[in-house]
Amino acid sequence: MEFDWDAGNVEKLAWHDVEPEEAVEVFRNSHIKGRGPYREGGETRWDIIGRTVATPARILRVVYT
Repeated sequence: MEFDWDAGNVEKLAWHDVEPEEAVEVFRNSHIKGRGPYREGGETRWDIIGRTVATPARILRVVYT
């Protein structure tokens, strides 16, 4: 899976104190829940909820297109 982080995405992640690498961990680890597809902002989106590998682990919801 390839990840493309534009400046706007990186800024949104930083606002939530999340690094792009940490968001990617949610996809690489066992995820808890996913949803989609749904339409928002003129595009089709999905989301996934899962854990990071940090200690203690964080639970993140990542929305992606």
